[in-house]
Amino acid sequence: MLFLGLLAGCAQTQYRFQYHGAQDQRVWPPEPDVARYRFVGFIYGESNLKKVEGSTGFFRKGVNWLGELIFGEEVPRHLHRPQSGVMDDKQQKLYITDVGKKSIYVFDLKSGKVDIWEGIDSDRNFYAPIALCLMGDEQLFVTDSERGLVLRFDLEGNFLDQHGENVFSRPTGIACDSVANRLYVADSVKHNIVIFDRQGNVLNTFGGKGEGKGKLNSPTHLSFNDGKLFVSDTLNARVQVFDADGNWLNSFGERGMYVGNLPRPKGVAVDSHGHIYVVESFYDHLIVYDSKGQGLLPIGGNGNQPGQFYLPAGVWVDANDRVYVADMFNSRIAVFQYMHNP
Repeated sequence: MLFLGLLAGCAQTQYRFQYHGAQDQRVWPPEPDVARYRFVGFIYGESNLKKVEGSTGFFRKGVNWLGELIFGEEVPRHLHRPQSGVMDDKQQKLYITDVGKKSIYVFDLKSGKVDIWEGIDSDRNFYAPIALCLMGDEQLFVTDSERGLVLRFDLEGNFLDQHGENVFSRPTGIACDSVANRLYVADSVKHNIVIFDRQGNVLNTFGGKGEGKGKLNSPTHLSFNDGKLFVSDTLNARVQVFDADGNWLNSFGERGMYVGNLPRPKGVAVDSHGHIYVVESFYDHLIVYDSKGQGLLPIGGNGNQPGQFYLPAGVWVDANDRVYVADMFNSRIAVFQYMHNP
């Protein structure tokens, strides 16, 4: 009986995921306008995991206390320079690239765990992981801009293969079309977009440096939605929209000094209602557009309060129209909820 009691006392401590700052219920636009977006909270890292009361047995508590006495309290691992991310809605796992830590953070929102992938295997670390996308519910593709490769993993972090040898100079943005099994990758140095099939064969390349329709100047982030590819044409100060084969459809955005202009667009994403989200990194804003590229709402300004950013990078949306912004120099992810029925 004593042995069984000790085993019970050794039970694994359980955690649950909790947003920082969730008590702040700030909305946009503010009153008297109808609120469309609500602040959900911040994601920093392991400090988002809270112990479930009563889940730590007395024996484990003693071991933890002794370890802290000898080695000091363990410091939670946090994001440093998050770039982009994607949500696996089925498994409720959030994958985030961190170029500062040269790692991918994996937040398991159901079980309250954080895993950190540091590279391809024990001998090959990431150099500069920038963006990632999910192909169906079984594979994750990651761009490593310094390696000049697209790396393919299963959802547990096991390396499968790589694409793009002798193709890229600096791959950055990436988007997956799980229906047609196509992969789109932006090359910020070659100023083009490369389309691959699922096996890594090049199907098409389009773009090329220029300012005209369909031409690009340092494209960064990508998003694929409803048969359309959205490209942050960063140094052309606009977002361009192409069909699945790379044919130009339209564009929006321009240089300027006012909120709503796009002097440095970075992350781009589309929700289930057709709203287009663009990170404008020069003035630290997230700008919401309608499906035609007409500006609807800015959220942002420089700072560290809810709704403020410091050199934001990527943006992505989950199946519930939660909007995630990689707030890079604030070392966090800011999360907002689109309010369907405000």
